Amino acid sequence: MSLFVEKKLLTVEECDVLFNHITELEPSTIIRNSEVVNSNHRTSFQSIIKTTDDIKKILLDKLKPFNIINLPPESIILRYEVEQEFKWHRDRWDDNFPERFKTLVIQLSDNYEYEGGNLIVNVSEDYDNRVTVNVDKGNCVLFRSDLLHCCTKVLSGTRYSFVSWLRNEDFNL
Repeated sequence: MSLFVEKKLLTVEECDVLFNHITELEPSTIIRNSEVVNSNHRTSFQSIIKTTDDIKKILLDKLKPFNIINLPPESIILRYEVEQEFKWHRDRWDDNFPERFKTLVIQLSDNYEYEGGNLIVNVSEDYDNRVTVNVDKGNCVLFRSDLLHCCTKVLSGTRYSFVSWLRNEDFNL
């Protein structure tokens, strides 16, 4: 199965713990062949966060049903403001980021805090099966990192999400 959506995986309080790990927000980057590429393809901001014990305590028990047994050393929190987006892309392609096995996204904003900013995942190779992910705070989506996906332009407000690129060794396969 390439896509799994679990509504309300985290409580509001657990989302706030993740959110409080934001340190410095910097413009998000696109990296190709180990080089940073300047592009309007991705216009969000990001904060790189260390996977601390409190993050593991919140996430690992809840992710156990998906055979997730560990988390990578770092994840990111993304902030999308009005007119910001991340156009169609893959988190793993060709020789870029071969360690990325699955992408984990957790919604950190309430759905009334922004408009637009939809996470859309193409769940089949024929490009005909696109799923718009539920925007409830605490919702989790887990999908293969090589699937096309995007975050549409935010029309109003601000959208925050937690993103982690899980490796093969993070799963009990």
